[in-house]
Amino acid sequence: MREKKKKKKDEFHSFFIVITIIAAVAVIFVGFGVAGFWYNVTTAEVRTNTYPLLTTVTEVDRDKDLVTVEDNNGFIWQFEGADDWEEGDLCNCLMDSRGTEKIFDDEIIMTRYESGAR
Repeated sequence: MREKKKKKKDEFHSFFIVITIIAAVAVIFVGFGVAGFWYNVTTAEVRTNTYPLLTTVTEVDRDKDLVTVEDNNGFIWQFEGADDWEEGDLCNCLMDSRGTEKIFDDEIIMTRYESGAR
């Protein structure tokens, strides 16, 4: 009788272990599949919609905390965060085209001081 109980108990443990392994593998595949899809879509969108733009600081309004920059085509852009910016500084902007061809709705995502030659 004890052998039957032990056998049933062993079968239950084996069954439980197999089910646990199958569930873990399923979670891993589904998790990586969904995460991989999300990552690829997001990365592709970012690559398509962003571009660098080198500009020159033309005005710093510390009262309004606003920096005005001009690109080489003469277009004017502004961003908040006067901080240490000075007129004449080179400012590298990471731009978001927002998925349109015209630049007039583009927005500055990030700015970095560019220490290159003027």
